[in-house]
Amino acid sequence: MKDYADRKRREVEFSVGDFVFLRIHPCHQSSLKGRPNEKLGPRYYGPFAVLQRTSPVTYRLDQPSSSNIHPVFHVSQLRNAIGITTAHTPDQLPRSLEPDDSYQSAALLDIWQRPQGLEVLIHWENRSLSEAWK
Repeated sequence: MKDYADRKRREVEFSVGDFVFLRIHPCHQSSLKGRPNEKLGPRYYGPFAVLQRTSPVTYRLDQPSSSNIHPVFHVSQLRNAIGITTAHTPDQLPRSLEPDDSYQSAALLDIWQRPQGLEVLIHWENRSLSEAWK
């Protein structure tokens, strides 16, 4: 039995200073703005620098200060970034995981009855009225 279980496992070790890509679970990916189909969303984000090995199977990553997810990840959520020597700062994490990405409704503009249920048009605070149609 152990042989069958070990076939899918991989022995991975990263050094401090290595760059890795981070896998974020599909439940977080589906909340990405502008991605109606989560199958087409990115599977990995980064690259992020490895800051510390906290246990034999977990690593602390250097994330942007605006990130609100825990910086320690299991090795199964990481992939080696081969050939990358510096971190790419723009758009490293999905917008839905950053704290400034909140929506507050300002007004209810219209309601339609559809066969699938109600459809509601909402004007969001701090957004233009044209964005309500997207």
